Amino acid sequence: MYARSRICDTMLRLMEHKPYSKVKISELIEEAGVSRSTFYFYFESILSVIDTLEDDLLSKLPDDEALAAQYQLARDGAVGSIATAGLVAKRMEKQLDVFRILSGPNGRNDFQEKFRKKSLHMLRLMSSRSVGDKSTSLLSEFWAGSQWYVYKWWANKESNLSAQELIDLTVIAMKDLKMLFLNLPG
Repeated sequence: MYARSRICDTMLRLMEHKPYSKVKISELIEEAGVSRSTFYFYFESILSVIDTLEDDLLSKLPDDEALAAQYQLARDGAVGSIATAGLVAKRMEKQLDVFRILSGPNGRNDFQEKFRKKSLHMLRLMSSRSVGDKSTSLLSEFWAGSQWYVYKWWANKESNLSAQELIDLTVIAMKDLKMLFLNLPG
């Protein structure tokens, strides 16, 4: 597994300077210090390395029953989407560099769709646990749709905000948005 990690880490390093599609297997294995046969033991192609990196990152996001239980507790006194944002942000904080690289110009466009599906899965899990009014429901849908852009902004922010600072910023924004949704006609 050490060789697999070296290959993945090297791929991320290379992607900081060039698109994944321009990385050649020969370059990757030379930089990682592994043989061609070792590369093919773990991966079929450069795309399978990218799939592994994306899947590893997304697997670190919460999506299980434990999250649902935490979410239920966090809802006391808070908008559900803020509670969800907080839980996700805490888990994402350690992965920001990886997210920045994979979601950047050298990453694969499909990653945004994978992230959106994961976000929708989390939203559905949370929605099944909550009872809310129309504005809370609209706010949750809005948050699920905007998560990609919020995390992409966060990952590329020069003065890297901590997860807690992002949560505080999100709380302020969500309170303003909730007021907006409460005042929507109909």
